[in-house]
Amino acid sequence: MAVHLLGSYATIEAAWPYMIKQGYGRIVNTTSVSGLYGNFGQANYSTAKAGIIGLSQAYARAGAAHNIAVNTIAPAAGTNMSQSVMSKEMALSMKAQFNAPFVVALCSSLITPVPTGLIFETGLGWGANTILRRSHSYDFHLIESISPEHVLDAWTQSGRLGRDDNSTMSPKL
Repeated sequence: MAVHLLGSYATIEAAWPYMIKQGYGRIVNTTSVSGLYGNFGQANYSTAKAGIIGLSQAYARAGAAHNIAVNTIAPAAGTNMSQSVMSKEMALSMKAQFNAPFVVALCSSLITPVPTGLIFETGLGWGANTILRRSHSYDFHLIESISPEHVLDAWTQSGRLGRDDNSTMSPKL
């Protein structure tokens, strides 16, 4: 938490007044697929990296009026940590420099409209905008209250809450 989340926060806070004053700034924070999807045995790391997503979203909203763009990458790169969950050869093939072009592009003033508040999975010559989204919704037509039974009924009867039918991952947001 101190290194990943609080370190990101402290870095932004130090630069923020200068970016506000000049009316321009580009911030690219680094999360992890563990922060996006969680990972077995890495609750502490996943939590810190997920926090960076929320941090980035908050600053993206705050910076929009000041021409400050804040985005997040979840890079695939071989590290000492990844060598414990994959072969050394695979980890070595996942060169960090495959992520640099995304960072440079996100810091450029040439992309229009200016991307902000976005999350990108990058690496190995591949990149994708990762989208957090809501699943189907259900309107409970609240008059006075809602009970757990109302939620269960909507879940089982309507099929509109919870996982998508073909989902094998966590429920979509």
